[in-house]
Amino acid sequence: MYTGVSGRSSEGSRMRATIDLASVDGTMLAQVGGKAANLGRLIQAGFPVPCGVVVTVDAYDGFLAEHGLTARIEEVLRTVDFDREDSIEEAARDIKEMFLEPGDKLSADILAALAGVDEEGLWAVRSSAVAEDLESASFAGQQDTFLNVPTKDVPMHVCRCWASYWNARAIAYRERAGVPQLQAGIAVVVQRMVDARTSGILFTSDPVGGRKDRLIIESSWGLGESIASGLVSPDRFVCDKVRRRVVESTINRKATAIYLSRDGSRSVPVAERDQTRPSLTNDEVKELMRWGRRLEEHFGSPQDVEFALEGDDILILQSRPVTTLSEDGGTLWTRGYGDEYWADVTSPPLLLRPRRAADGVRQS
Repeated sequence: MYTGVSGRSSEGSRMRATIDLASVDGTMLAQVGGKAANLGRLIQAGFPVPCGVVVTVDAYDGFLAEHGLTARIEEVLRTVDFDREDSIEEAARDIKEMFLEPGDKLSADILAALAGVDEEGLWAVRSSAVAEDLESASFAGQQDTFLNVPTKDVPMHVCRCWASYWNARAIAYRERAGVPQLQAGIAVVVQRMVDARTSGILFTSDPVGGRKDRLIIESSWGLGESIASGLVSPDRFVCDKVRRRVVESTINRKATAIYLSRDGSRSVPVAERDQTRPSLTNDEVKELMRWGRRLEEHFGSPQDVEFALEGDDILILQSRPVTTLSEDGGTLWTRGYGDEYWADVTSPPLLLRPRRAADGVRQS
């Protein structure tokens, strides 16, 4: 049963709507959300992160205040029977319809901010909820992500990202977790899309086997969508963190890749000669090992890292704590990031096969 909300002051509506991602620091969590705060920390520490801006929680609060949405949302939530999935879904539909247009002023603010970064680029528009990507809680995957968004369409997708804060599963998750529905709020990260020749994910400790002396890298050609969508089985490199060398590698056939284009992500056949060629060179694996060790040292805990190679440059797309390691090195099974990695139905055999990182967690 819904027991009320704890909202925030509308004072934030008079504050900045956007902040350059490079200006974000660790004191801004309540303003930029968990994902943006992590990315800001990475940039401040000198890690190579694609440029972008954050549409702040203040902007979201201002939108709620301008359109009188707080009272309307509370009214909808009072009618929800949280024991009934259809009741939650009906409330989600009603609330999301309130987020249709960003408004001229906000659109102008966002477009002006993007013009100072990369006016002609394509963008990834991703949620950065205040409770997201924290060490103590994992709310990842509850909101929507939009890729390959042209500059002119970014404001509308920011509004769609706000609306996704009210996805049925997000509402239900907050209710189960005891998080007041209107308390924390949501920012949005708008980040330059990377024209990746290779992408992948790196775990600075083995999330399935539990070995903290092992670093796991999975990669494939093009954007990470080919891995996340299950189009390919990625190459896999198991590295010894102490000796700083690869101890096991599996090079899979990668017949398809997804690349960036002005028409959005496109899936193309991979040339026969490249299908069984490693998607990372030995030097690139070693360089990723160095970045992984630096990230773990910087954050003080094992990290789950998304990366991409654009030309010869390695870019860090995201880094967050690995949530599957127990203190004694054993395996602690969790679905903490499951919804972000697997958006659709996953077969039981995939989840039950033991001790293979390639079957454990996928790039979002």
